[in-house]
This record gives sequence, C-alpha cells and structure tokens, in this order.
Amino acid sequence: MLVDGVAAVSPLPGADAGVVAFRTGGVLHATVITKATFAFAPDAPMSRVDPQPILREEVHHGDNPARSVRFTSDLVPYLARADVLFTGHGYAPPGEPKERVTTRIVVRAGERVLLDKSLLLKDTRGFQKMPIVYERAFGGPDVPDNPLGIGAGIDEGEPTVVSPEGARRPAGFGPIARAWPLRKRLLGATPRSTLEGRIAEIPPRFDGSYFQAAPPDQRIDFLRGDEHLLLEGLHPSLPRLATRLPGARGVARLFGLSAFGIPEGQPMQLCTDTLRIDGDEQRCTVVCRRWIQLPHEEALDALRVVAGVEVAGEPAAWFEPQRRAAGPPSSGKPAHAPASTLALPPEVEHAAPPGPALPFRTSPPSTRGSEFAAPPRLPLPPPSALFASNAAAETTAAPEVQPPAFAAASQEQAAPARMLDLLWFDARSLPRIRKQPAWRKILEALADEPLDPDIDDPDLGLEPAEVEERREIFEVMAHGEPLGEQAILSALRSAVRKDGRFVAPLVLVEGELVMAFDDIEALRALVAVVGPLAGGDERSKEAVAAARAYLGAADPLRDRAAARELAAAIEAAFAQAKKRSAAPAEVASRVERILLENRCYERRAVLGARHLRASLRLPCADREVPVYVPEALAEVLPMFTRFSVRMVAEAHLPAEERDGHPVALRAVGITRVGRGEGAGSVAR
Repeated sequence: MLVDGVAAVSPLPGADAGVVAFRTGGVLHATVITKATFAFAPDAPMSRVDPQPILREEVHHGDNPARSVRFTSDLVPYLARADVLFTGHGYAPPGEPKERVTTRIVVRAGERVLLDKSLLLKDTRGFQKMPIVYERAFGGPDVPDNPLGIGAGIDEGEPTVVSPEGARRPAGFGPIARAWPLRKRLLGATPRSTLEGRIAEIPPRFDGSYFQAAPPDQRIDFLRGDEHLLLEGLHPSLPRLATRLPGARGVARLFGLSAFGIPEGQPMQLCTDTLRIDGDEQRCTVVCRRWIQLPHEEALDALRVVAGVEVAGEPAAWFEPQRRAAGPPSSGKPAHAPASTLALPPEVEHAAPPGPALPFRTSPPSTRGSEFAAPPRLPLPPPSALFASNAAAETTAAPEVQPPAFAAASQEQAAPARMLDLLWFDARSLPRIRKQPAWRKILEALADEPLDPDIDDPDLGLEPAEVEERREIFEVMAHGEPLGEQAILSALRSAVRKDGRFVAPLVLVEGELVMAFDDIEALRALVAVVGPLAGGDERSKEAVAAARAYLGAADPLRDRAAARELAAAIEAAFAQAKKRSAAPAEVASRVERILLENRCYERRAVLGARHLRASLRLPCADREVPVYVPEALAEVLPMFTRFSVRMVAEAHLPAEERDGHPVALRAVGITRVGRGEGAGSVAR
C-alpha cells in the first residue's frame, strides 16, 4: 500500500501529501492523505513550520524495531475516529526535581472536551525529566496491551509511568505498534501482507479498528482544526502550556477526470483524523485523509491530486499538477528510513503513471465512530447514497451521479465546520477597532474584496456607512485571533501607562457565554412550577408558602441570598416528597424555560449603563470571566442558557466586589458560533 505507482500527488506549500489505494468487495478506492506541522505557541494559535514528511512505515524510538513506536505510518486507507498521540517527556517544574509528577493532555473543541487524560510519573530518587514510553509502564511479554512493559514478572522493577486507574494497568500517550497483540489480533485471518501491496486487499468484514494506533481512550471525533490543547507537565519550561491549532483543514483537488465529465480541479475536503503531538520537538502534526471510489486500475493510474492543509487567513496556493510519463509499478516494499533526529523515512515520490480515471464517490466526512469494544467496519457509505454497484465499478461508463450533482455534493461536504452569526455590535467602538494593529491588517485586506450583499446587507435596507461598519466588524470577528486568559491579562497590564492611567483595551475572545438569571425571578418561576405540583406534601407546600410571602412583601428591597435559600428549601422538599407528579429534573427544565421565555436575566448597573450579567468560559481556563452585555440585547440573544460566541470586548478591571476574576469584559460586538450538525450542537 504505497504512494509510488498509485497516483500522481503534489503537495501544496507547507504540507506533504500522498495517495494509497485499497480494494474491498471488488471495489477499488484511492485515499488522499495530506499533513502539516505547527509549532507550539503559548496562549496563541500555533504557527506553520516545515511539515513532517509522509511516513511510509512505523518509526521506532532510537530507530530500533525492538522498542516502542514513536510515530505511526501515514499510509492508512481510513480511520473511523481520530487518533490523538503524544510522544516526548514529562517534566517536573523547572529546577524542582520531584518524586511524582502528574502529566495531562486536554483537547477541546470550543466548550466541548474531546480528550482529558492524565498519567502519573514517579521515581523515588526524584527526577527532572522522564521519557513517557511503554517500556516504563506496566506490562511484559505476557501482557498483550503492552508486551514491552515492566512489573508483570517476578523480580522486575516497578513501573514509573502509571495509569491513575491502577498501577497494574498499561499506561501511555503514544501509539500502539501494529505488531502488538492488541492490534495484531484484529487482523483475524487476514495476512498483513495483503494490506501492504500496491493496492491493499481488504476483506469486506475486516475489522477497521486495526488501523487505529492510538490507545482506545485517545480516539475522538474527527477534528475541526481549531481545537485548543492543554499540556500539563509535558513542557521543559512551562508546567502548563495552552495553545491551539490555527484553523487547519485538509483540502484537495482532483485532476485527470475530465474524460468522464468531472471538471479539472474538482475540490474535496478531507477529514482531520490524526493529531500527533511531539513534546520533544514542541510541535503538532495533523494528518487529513479521505477516500474516493474508482471504477478500475486505469482510473487509479490517471488520477492526479493536489492536496494540502489550509490555515485560517492563509488561502491555499492552488496549481495544476504536471503529467509524468508512466513508470514501472512499485515493488510493494517500502524504503527503509535512515536514522535522523525524528528517524523519518525519505520523502515520498509525488508522481505516478497517467491514464483515464473516474472517482464515483467520496467517503462521508463522518464525525462519529465506534468505541474500541465494538470495532468499526470499513466506513463505506450506503449504496443508495454514495456507492455505485460493483458491476458499474467494473465498466468505463459515466458515473451514476452526473457531474453537476457530484460537484454539488462535494461543495456541501466542504461546508465550514462552524457557522458565524453576527448578533450585534456597537458602532461607536469601530474607530478603536480599526486602530488595532492586528485587526487593521485584516481590514486592509478586506478593502480589495467585493461586497457580498447577502452577508454585508442582509436586510437590504442599510445605509452605505452601516453596510461598511457591519462588514468590518464581521471580518474581524471571523478572521481575528482570539486571546486566551493569560493573553487577556497581559493586554490589561499593557494598557496601563507609565503614570498609572488606564484605558480598557479591546480584545477578541472565544468561548461559551453562560447567562445568569435573576435570583428573585428564579424563585418566582420555581413557585409557579412547584405550587400546582406540591399536592398533599406538607413540606413542599410550606416551602412554597414561605416563598410567596417573601415575594409578596411590600418592601421593594429584597435580599437575593434569602431568595436563593428559599429556592433551595423548595427544591429539597420537593425532591424528598413521597408522591409527586413530576421529577425534579423536569421541574428544573420548566423553570429554566420560564426564565428564558421572559428574559429574566441578572441585571447590573455598572460601567456607566444597565447590563445583563453573564460569564465566559474560555477554553483551557480554570475560572470564568465576568461579562457585561448591554441590557437592550435581552431579546436579541438566543434562548439558551449557554452558547458559543466570538466577542469583541473591552477588558476592564473588576466591576463588582464579588467577582473572582481580575478582569471584567464589556461586550462591544457578539457573534454566535454554531456547528454544521444542527442546533443541538450550537448551544445547550
């Protein structure tokens, strides 16, 4: 299963690329693979560096096949889920050798945690640095999950890389070798050699989880490319490193298919299914792939591909690949990699014999996969949606779906992973926004772009100046780089002049906005729901009566702490009632609905005006940041208690004594961030 002799593939600048072929059930497929590498950037998006080349085979530590695997082969036909892999060392705080260090990897997509895994490193002699390899974890020759480990035999040393779930469990962040029993048994009766020829022959019911190299608890949904990473105890100088991917996505264009009515340069969006974190090199590599169905091997020979990894704000530099004369077929034996810092194999040859080709279908960009306990089969789409019959695949006839439909399907599949909906902005802040150096560059680039009436004037009634204002703030929201918690604090400190004068700086942030409800109104809603449900339960009725007396008092000033105590008493009494007509969870849901429908948000008179009080959950941050939104937006905000946003805000000193954060944000522009899967993923 090699790149050589399969198809001509050319990488875009800043990426490497390849193509592998496989056949299952008599149907031929080609998988486009591309990858890019990014350097760590504390509290900021990573920056692109020279890509790790396509890896033809496993790369072992020390280039020694008897040791554990450092990097897996990229020549994989498909993955049902994304592999997250880490190789490197764990570190005690600089200058403070420790006997025990907890290491942790967190991957977040917005507010959603995709992976949160910890390992304990320990050594009674104390250490400053320890390699996290399977040779130091529990295992041994008779342990299928880790045949290279220690501790399972008699008179062996104790493991120094330990799982929090138990000392006698294999533990690690790195890849599982394909020769280990844990993966090898998934081959079943299939000889491994059939998967390694020029065209891999995969039985129809082959267990596809064989291709997953990550430990089962490190397999996640396919990546969007802008995930936030948190590494604890895994960096030599930073005990806690927060960074994020820079909006990377795999893209490709297909060539050589015009004889079948498929236009040259047909676009295809790839699935990001591998995140390879190299702690020693302080960089991440993303691998993207996607397969297409072909009618026969002549089509495979004709296929030409340009592929790479786009980054937000850096459009791909597309080009048409050159044809090359046909050469001899590949031997099917991978070249051996010379020893180097990364022990990487030589670069892949990016050409192959030309000829006619036809991609019948592309694989679906699935976002979910099976758990390890129920391994995925080959993720082929159903025939009615994406598959031609085997009989059709053996002919040179035109595709079952005509070119326009094929193009439309590809465009639909290539839709952005998220949606940005501009809810509101304060035009009075635009002069300051235009002066920000980073945002000024974005706006200068916008000046050369034509107007898009659907986006720039959705109501078809704005004045020209209003259209331009909306256009500018939306551009900053969409393409500006959001700041993490530490970067916000740094901006706050930088805004203090030498003589102590302070002007609140503008910052762009992204996270989950959590709305706060008014305590008095929350109690009123709870009484409205529980009152009719209390029935014959005396405790519930007494608690409701006490709350009604409190709410009906003539004194306009009410203690909010008392309101919270009365609400807690009602909830406790109702939860303990022997007979009730609704579950406590249903009561909470109904109360929340009343509060949302009536916009009973907590309000504060701060920063010179009336505001709604909320909080912002930043990715990889331990505490929420207070946020103040103009009161007039109560009916503009979506009816969710929490939802993802991008927000331009003024970073102020704390506005309330109770705030537990050194910053208070006052919103001057809010964009809602949604996901393509539907409203359920937009907010919750």
